[in-house]
Order: sequence, then C-alpha cells, then structure tokens
Amino acid sequence: MRGRGPACSRICGLRAASDRRWADNPALVRALSELVITESGCWLGRVNSGNQGYVRIWQRGKQVYLHKLLYALNVGTLPEGTTDLDHLCRTPACVNPDHLEPVSHRENLLRGQGACARKARQTHCKRGHELSGGNVRPKGQFGRECRACIKIHAAARRARKRDRRRAAQAAA
Repeated sequence: MRGRGPACSRICGLRAASDRRWADNPALVRALSELVITESGCWLGRVNSGNQGYVRIWQRGKQVYLHKLLYALNVGTLPEGTTDLDHLCRTPACVNPDHLEPVSHRENLLRGQGACARKARQTHCKRGHELSGGNVRPKGQFGRECRACIKIHAAARRARKRDRRRAAQAAA
C-alpha cells in the first residue's frame, strides 16, 4: 500500500492531513506519504544511502531517525533506563512503532547479529570446549577465553621452547 489516503490516517494516528503536529514539518508529511506497508505489518520508508538501512528525515535543521520520531509522537518518551529502540521485525527501514521496543544499548547489541552478539551467544570454543563455569576466564574488557585451550597453547609453547633449547645444546 502506498500513498497518503487511508494508510496515512492509520499510520501514526493521523486524524487529518491538516493536523498541526504534522503540518509544521513537510519532510515528515512527505516521508509518511512515501511509506510502503508490507504484509508483515512493517512500514518501510525510503532509505537514504549510508544510513545502515535506517530512514532519516530533516527535523528543525538536523537529521533525525524517522522510527525514533514516530515512536516519540505515538508512544511517548523512552522509559527510564532505556536508550535504544530495538526493531523486533529485524528490518532497519521499518518505522512502525508497534515493531519497536525500548531497550538498553547493551540489550540492543546482544539481540543483534553483530560480532559482539554472536560471541555472547557462543556456548563452546572452536575446539568444542564448553564456555561456562571454571573453564572461562576474562579476556580484555569484554572478551572471554577457554581455559582448556589456554592450557593446550601453554603446553605447546613449552614443548617448542624445550625443543629449541635441546637443538641449540646438540649443535654446540
């Protein structure tokens, strides 16, 4: 579905095209008129390049994310302790407030598909050792290491060092 007709009044609770909240911002009216409603209920906006898939518009001299603006206008401000809006539909171009959930920045990162989230969901190291309990030690500020693998690496390093020492003694 495309255009301002019935979809426009359904989107964001617009009562009329002359509603003062919207009339003051032609960029917002234009963005709403360009929304495409999918079968899954996503309201897809036109994505500008370089936004990682998010829709932005100009609001009072600066660019704002359309999903954040529509959430604020329809639901209100973010609850205490939350900083991000998580797209439950996993579609960054979706601006439907029903598909957004306020969460902390950490929670939003862990729900995603980035390296940080993948590592946090990892239950076993690459050699198959379980990453839980006493088999895990912190690595750096956010990482973790498998203690069993550390022992394997240390034993191999000691063996290489011993072999080099013996080879040097044999050559002498």
